[in-house]
Amino acid sequence: MTIEPVQGLPGINSVTDYKLLFIETSGPCIVEINDSSYKRVAVRFGAVRAIRVLAMDCFIFYQGLARHSIQEVIDSPWIEELRSAASRMGQPRFLDGTHHFVIPAYDDVIEVVAKRLEWSYL
Repeated sequence: MTIEPVQGLPGINSVTDYKLLFIETSGPCIVEINDSSYKRVAVRFGAVRAIRVLAMDCFIFYQGLARHSIQEVIDSPWIEELRSAASRMGQPRFLDGTHHFVIPAYDDVIEVVAKRLEWSYL
């Protein structure tokens, strides 16, 4: 397992407020956060499979986390845990093509397992 910055995204200012918007289960999820120059950015996740928000102190990968970028956990143990649960429910392919994204946001860490990530300035 490694944590790598997602390429092609602006740097983020992780010490500002954020907004987390859910549209519907398994639908899009939007995180609004400031970029490094305080411009507001909307990060949209498509085909969401799981979301969790943790206090920074509870994030188990804290040592490898860069505070100023959105990152992806490669070979994610969380995706494997979710894949195992989906298999037990008869949906072994439910997590195929997903990525584990991490957004450091002030004292929190937002984690999203989804198939797509897009962003735009607001």
